[in-house]
Amino acid sequence: MGDRRGQSFLEYLLVITAVTAAVVVAAYFTLPDFQVGLKSLAQDGSAWMEQRKRQGASP
Repeated sequence: MGDRRGQSFLEYLLVITAVTAAVVVAAYFTLPDFQVGLKSLAQDGSAWMEQRKRQGASP
């Protein structure tokens, strides 16, 4: 058999990503403060992007 280190790493990375996404989704639906925090973060990001757009910076 060939070397499976790269494939194993990718499989572990995909599992970690899936678990992290599940935790974030669960927290979003069960913790009101987490939901408010994410909405605030999204608004701050949008405001920052608009400010950069007005200043003529490319994304």
